[in-house]
Amino acid sequence: MTSVVIPESITSIGEYAFYGAPIRNLMVKHPTPPTVGDESFSEQTYYHTTLYVPAGCWDAYAYDDYWYLFHNIRETAMESNEVAPENAYTLMNAKDFTYAVYDPVNDCVGTVSSVGVNEDNPNHCWQAVEVSGKKFLYNIGAKKFAVPATDGSSFTLSETVGSVEMTDGTDGIVLNGHTETQWALVLNESMNTDNTVEDVVVTAIEEINDNGNDNDNNNPIYDLNGRRIADNSNFKMQNSKLKKGIYIVNGKKVLVRSASR
Repeated sequence: MTSVVIPESITSIGEYAFYGAPIRNLMVKHPTPPTVGDESFSEQTYYHTTLYVPAGCWDAYAYDDYWYLFHNIRETAMESNEVAPENAYTLMNAKDFTYAVYDPVNDCVGTVSSVGVNEDNPNHCWQAVEVSGKKFLYNIGAKKFAVPATDGSSFTLSETVGSVEMTDGTDGIVLNGHTETQWALVLNESMNTDNTVEDVVVTAIEEINDNGNDNDNNNPIYDLNGRRIADNSNFKMQNSKLKKGIYIVNGKKVLVRSASR
């Protein structure tokens, strides 16, 4: 028994309930610390177990007469309305306590155990960005958006915005209605917001209007994913800085064959 979830309905834990169990992850879902019996946990548990408590309840547990014994107490943002764009999170599977991380070698989303997750590594950290009422999961290291698989258990990555419906579930956040696998966004206090997220999301092209003025090149430059590359910049001046590809300038597609030296 290495991972334990104590539901919100539990308000007390009996004597020797988990004594001797090598628990690595313990999630307690009640906002008020449950009462604890004599030696409900082993002394080693206080040193080696990560205790996950509801968002906003760190103080209640850290200053409780019993629960303060746990050396590693973490808050979880279990409800979707508590997910804020200015925060960074680790994305934990609420069923088996593995973490979804970006694998830069294979350019994909993989999983690591709680021992392997590193909050200082941007590849292991996510942001939840809300735009026009829709929520998106964004990996800070990959600078890409997560797209859940059909069963919700895994993710692919996309450079374009992909909507992820987040609702509250029994054990965590349900993504796109998949209750088989539920996720918890665990607050990461050591990492700040990646400001490029806002640029990627809010500048996506919603409409292109061609004003018919072929000589007016003083307009924003977009790539085909709808991302603003340059703001109110003369295209001829920016051309030497752009990579080879197709761009939208003044409502028209423009091909850049190669960057000038």
